[in-house]
Amino acid sequence: MKIFGLMVLKNEGDIVGQTLEAALAWCDRIAILDNDSDDDTVDVIERVARAYPGRIDCIGRYTGAFHNDLRMIPFYRLREEASSGDWWCRLDGDEHYPQDPRAFLRAVSPLDCRVNAINLFYEYTDLDWAAWQAGQESLADRDRPITERRRYYRATYEELRFMRHHPHLHWQGSEHWPTPRGPLARRRILMQHFRARDPEQLKARLAVRQVAAEKGRRKPNHHWRVAAEAWQSQIVDHRDCHYDDHTGAFAYSAQRFDDPASKRFGQSLKRVAMAVGWRI
Repeated sequence: MKIFGLMVLKNEGDIVGQTLEAALAWCDRIAILDNDSDDDTVDVIERVARAYPGRIDCIGRYTGAFHNDLRMIPFYRLREEASSGDWWCRLDGDEHYPQDPRAFLRAVSPLDCRVNAINLFYEYTDLDWAAWQAGQESLADRDRPITERRRYYRATYEELRFMRHHPHLHWQGSEHWPTPRGPLARRRILMQHFRARDPEQLKARLAVRQVAAEKGRRKPNHHWRVAAEAWQSQIVDHRDCHYDDHTGAFAYSAQRFDDPASKRFGQSLKRVAMAVGWRI
């Protein structure tokens, strides 16, 4: 079983090196498309690629507006290397996995083709901002592991992150994932999303998303349209979060992520179809 990572990113130079180092422990190959970064993102990727020959495929740069179907570019770069039973991972530049995805995927039923991740959003809290103002943290701390720097998280929703490969899998049009997709595993994997890392990164993130919202003609009230000057609106009260104590145990509402009976029934029908050789 191989795992192929698909990455599209912009201006993640402060974290992508750590993300790639962590992912290469379980990901066989990673194909990366840069979405017109103007920081050191590409330099960091190339440095990691040199340290791991043959593991990272730097595709190039795309200068247009971001859209989710851009991931079909790294998908088709690696598709010929994939065999039945391998897995595809949407690997974002700021996402880590506290569980070993390889061990997790080996335990997935052969009739299940997709795995959702519970998104543990690591927030920039009032305590982090106070430490920054007091000079207890600075840009120099970016060299420290992000898992040490940001410790407060909230589990708010889940997203598809892994899909099993099969010979008829294809990606076209404006789809966010290739099709046909097959049944969704009931069990979820945990994913750490370090979207808010320090004040300068937050300002840059908001600025990038504002431009992307304009290029992509997002609605006026879209969450990407928060101005960089309003970055402090992204600071979260630590009392509204769970604390990552590095024991490997994470707090979240299991009921929130439990499928309703109607969805479980629908997925069971898909598994029956898979068992008799249909691909849904």
